Amino acid sequence: MRTALDLNDLRLLSYVVDCGGFSAASRVLAIPTSTISQRIASLERAAGMGLLRRSTRSLSLTDAGKLMVPHARAIEEQVRDLQQSLQCLSGKPNGAIRVVSSSEIVQFALAPVLAKFSEQYPDIAIHIDATSRRVDLIGEGYDVGIREHRASLKDSTLLQRVVARTPWSLAAAPAYLQAQAAPNEPSELANYDVLYFGDPKEEHTWDLQRGNCALKVELKPSICCNDMGALSIAAINGAGIVGLPAYIIEPSLKRGQLVPVLPEWRPIGSCISIITPPRRQSSRLIKCFTDFVAAELPIATDCVGGLTNSERN
Repeated sequence: MRTALDLNDLRLLSYVVDCGGFSAASRVLAIPTSTISQRIASLERAAGMGLLRRSTRSLSLTDAGKLMVPHARAIEEQVRDLQQSLQCLSGKPNGAIRVVSSSEIVQFALAPVLAKFSEQYPDIAIHIDATSRRVDLIGEGYDVGIREHRASLKDSTLLQRVVARTPWSLAAAPAYLQAQAAPNEPSELANYDVLYFGDPKEEHTWDLQRGNCALKVELKPSICCNDMGALSIAAINGAGIVGLPAYIIEPSLKRGQLVPVLPEWRPIGSCISIITPPRRQSSRLIKCFTDFVAAELPIATDCVGGLTNSERN
């Protein structure tokens, strides 16, 4: 007589597949890889056939595995929904959410939002990883990613929700502009010290706009950096002209530490998006957090709100 399928093992199978392997699932679940391997082997014995094809470099599903995984995911979602429904019965939502974002978004945009969120939802713990590296949201077990970007995010396995559109500005320290006259035209920027956000290996240009007029300016940056906060500090200390999101440099403009440069010309703006793995989207806890961020982030950054449904499509 064939052994009944263990629902816990089915849940493990969904994690192994969604995380892309046993090691990644082990990190997410904090369960030894050997234990997960043993439980999947037990599930295969109960099913009477193999579910996964394993090699040193890849993992794929057998026909039986392809049949089983949607049911395994459904079980995981139902368990999560049940847990959160029980939490709702006990009062305010509670639990922990793992969030990853860039250090500049965390520092300049998200921090005041988190303060409000924690005041309203004291029983929800937010664990934040502030990093500039590109993370594997699913494989590393994050619930939510918050990213700033210009081009569309290409990962089709993740769900993207644009929550703010952020204008950019050019600015420099008053002392720097006293040492040499401020530029009058974008073409003159090549003669100035430019603080450039981006990869030193990429093309160094600013796409500037003035009304319906747009042009691309080639630059020779004196400093390239992938940390906006560091560039802002460098600009305040007179290192040159910087182009950054308005929510980062606006406080320094108000304090007089920076002044606008070519104020009629603006670099092309960017968007801030909330990214979630598909399996997290139905979570009431995650929805509570993402809805709050979507409403509050544009206010905290003094940015335009998210795109409408017609603009997204």
